Amino acid sequence: MKTTERLQWIKNGINIKIYKEDKMKKLLLLLLTALFTSIALAGTALAIPVVNFSFEEPALVDGAWVDDSVTGWSFATWSNGVVQTYDPGAEIAAVPDGENVAVIGGGGIIYQALNDGVPTGSTEVTLSVDIGRSGYGLELSPFSIGVYEGTEFDDDNLIASYYSTMDPVSLAPGEFTTLTLSGIADISAPLMIAFCAQGVRGQTQLLIDNVQVNTAHAPEPATLLLLGSGLAGLAGVRRRMKK
Repeated sequence: MKTTERLQWIKNGINIKIYKEDKMKKLLLLLLTALFTSIALAGTALAIPVVNFSFEEPALVDGAWVDDSVTGWSFATWSNGVVQTYDPGAEIAAVPDGENVAVIGGGGIIYQALNDGVPTGSTEVTLSVDIGRSGYGLELSPFSIGVYEGTEFDDDNLIASYYSTMDPVSLAPGEFTTLTLSGIADISAPLMIAFCAQGVRGQTQLLIDNVQVNTAHAPEPATLLLLGSGLAGLAGVRRRMKK
């Protein structure tokens, strides 16, 4: 074979190899785009409405409160429990959302059955809430949060929970922090969310605000299996192209 012919043969081989590599990359990109789009759609968040989520009803003047009343929420108290809707006014420069907060302490609970249940199928439920400490320096109450399937306080139906291990003075007076908890609901059912606080009336309080609940379909195992199978198949194609 002449030198010029050999060079042309090598050049053609390189061009073919580059073409195959480009084709392989395009196939990989298309597959990954399709698969990750499917996963992203599966995880798209859907908000479940929470009635009076930031406790703006009723409207109150600065420093005013209403005892034993949280519009849109059910409540219970025991011992020296307290449940209030409260506008901190000058006590706190700014609350996370709106003007009002809910106050729980001394043995009180507020809870709400959400009208919109979770979608059918395996669904991730996420609850977020801003919790805060009194602006007057009362310590943060020990507290717990629960998300339930159904409308009963049954531990068998508890899909997400938080039991506070926070130091009672870990937040500065008037300071808030956001807590997020999530769990998997396996059936289409109503949800119930609950906030409970202990402590000593007049010494501890829990302030809560901006309660949000979202759901998202968890990626199905079949989708993840498809991703793995697709990548394995492309690896095989790559090996064949190299031959």
